[in-house]
Amino acid sequence: MPSTPIPQEIIDNITDCLHDDRKTLATCLQVSRKFRPRSEKHLFNTITLTYPAVPRPGYKHPAQHLLDVLLDHPMLARHIRHFRVFGFVEGYYQSQTDDPNSLYSLFINDSSDTVFPRLFALLARHSSLRSFTLYGNPSIAKLCEEDGGCLPKENFSLLLMDLFRQTKVAHLSLSGLVRFPLSRVVESARHLRRLRLQQMICRMSDALVPVGGVQRPLCVGALESNLGLESLELDEASLSCVYRRHFDQLSRTRFPFPFPHLRELIIYGNVATMLGVPSKLIADVATTLEFFSWEVMGNQYMPTEFNPPALVDLKPAANLHSLRFAILDCSDVMFTYLPWIVSSLESMDKLVKLEELEIFFTIPGPMAYNHSSANTLYPLFTEHDAWASALDRLLTDRSRFPSLNTVHIVLEYRRYEYTTWQLDDDGGCLCIDTDVAAVEKIDQDMEEKLGMLEERGMLDLKVVQAAYECRGLEFLDQFI
Repeated sequence: MPSTPIPQEIIDNITDCLHDDRKTLATCLQVSRKFRPRSEKHLFNTITLTYPAVPRPGYKHPAQHLLDVLLDHPMLARHIRHFRVFGFVEGYYQSQTDDPNSLYSLFINDSSDTVFPRLFALLARHSSLRSFTLYGNPSIAKLCEEDGGCLPKENFSLLLMDLFRQTKVAHLSLSGLVRFPLSRVVESARHLRRLRLQQMICRMSDALVPVGGVQRPLCVGALESNLGLESLELDEASLSCVYRRHFDQLSRTRFPFPFPHLRELIIYGNVATMLGVPSKLIADVATTLEFFSWEVMGNQYMPTEFNPPALVDLKPAANLHSLRFAILDCSDVMFTYLPWIVSSLESMDKLVKLEELEIFFTIPGPMAYNHSSANTLYPLFTEHDAWASALDRLLTDRSRFPSLNTVHIVLEYRRYEYTTWQLDDDGGCLCIDTDVAAVEKIDQDMEEKLGMLEERGMLDLKVVQAAYECRGLEFLDQFI
């Protein structure tokens, strides 16, 4: 009997289940022509290019193979929706000695890139590009910052602008770029909805907010782009890209913020070094802001500086639906950062539309309390937990938070701080016992301190072990 052919719908469903298994998808290309269209769609959906950490003379351009494939089969570009470049650099390290691996190397800034111009032209003509990620090489970025250079150079920035004008990029993520013409690039992306900036340095003239009260001329179609941005992520190193001299005491002029429909604001950085930027941003987008998040990443061995008066001013944000705070590896979290969150909430008259509050923090280990043991951590912890009772009373006040439904509080502990170690006969370390009784007591104490939230069914309290592959706001996105 002749075999019955497998329906195309079933083949497509099977291939869809393998969407993130590139090796198997590549094998499916060889099975039959029926597997090819769907396999190609998934294989080319996300393109990731990674430069070598230390580029040497003659290294192969990371995009060369992709360009060769698309030149032979240009219609494959229609599947590309996400394009990511990591470790971007224009140039290479030239060894100063006969040893090619010598540490004594001179960086040669080479701008003769012939690959990206042709590749971007193909993407502009054929692709359905929706997101673009560009991360610079951190070492080269530091050199450029010190020497007054740019990363990338102007020619590459112009290529990006042309690409964004001809595509519908909605999500742009930039990191480790120096003196980057951010304002012009953003203005060229008419369909931009999400913008993420990390470790960015921009010229004063390229800040997103005009300087000195002078409105910067926008390119054709920029107004549509600026009105469309809905989400902005910003770290403390990228302040110059948004507000330049905006907090100069000599200037009292209020400048128009270019994104009047921003719905989500995500901040990464230390309170003491943010110079009031979060409060200023909130004030500028108060009528549209619905989601606000702030993550502080400290160092358990070096306490994070804190500026108590630097409260985040939430008063103008009357339409907030969700608030998230993540305080990680800050030894003073109990007696500075958590009270700071409570004080920021208390400073408001009311948040009528706030529906959800999330607080995620690392429990200080025994080392944070005068090198005390885990057994004595609990009583030391309770000396600084007054913020919890204050938060409980505040959030159950229906006159101030009438729409609040859920309060998520996640306590993270570092397992090694509660583990007893002993050297074996060979000098290695053996884990003898892990005692998390103190952490469990803290969990119980939190439930008692947040008793009114618990009684009303509003509290979601969890204690988790630190997972270093996914932390902070990223962890909350997956956990809650």
